[in-house]
Amino acid sequence: MADWYLKRNEQITGPYSDQELEDLLTTGKITKTDLIRQGTDRQFQSADSLPEQFSRPHENVSSPIIARRRFDPVNLVLVLLIAVAILIPLLDMQFFRSSGRRRSVTKNHLKQIGLALHIYHEQNTTFPPGALSDSKDHPFQSWQALILPYLDHESVFKQIDFQKSWDAPENRPRSNTKSPST
Repeated sequence: MADWYLKRNEQITGPYSDQELEDLLTTGKITKTDLIRQGTDRQFQSADSLPEQFSRPHENVSSPIIARRRFDPVNLVLVLLIAVAILIPLLDMQFFRSSGRRRSVTKNHLKQIGLALHIYHEQNTTFPPGALSDSKDHPFQSWQALILPYLDHESVFKQIDFQKSWDAPENRPRSNTKSPST
């Protein structure tokens, strides 16, 4: 049995059972200007919002009143956010897998370059210079060409003419050569 409270002219009476409330309603002792609430933790509502169940004998009198809720945009936003959070991982797992693979390959290439730089340092007691320059300080080869033998690309390294610029016609086919591991 639910506890009902009646508020009339700022005076609160109750608690009333479902049966007592129905009796007050059917005898006309509750008017449309009265306020009612179910329990102590809810707000008072207009008495004309009482469900029709009290006036229908075939319905269960002891069932609790389910208040109708108005449309709440905050609830809609929360539901949409939850739906998106659930659907995003399900939509395209392949994208995340492939990006992880790319990161792994890139990380491996960086490790190989770092290892090649250290091997170059061991053999030459210095790291490769940023660039090889001519007498007029125009750079014509970079450090990348110098570590090719340590990246297992010695054949490409031997084809490079270090007396000419990297973009000279003789070196162009070599500068466009892709690494077999990429």
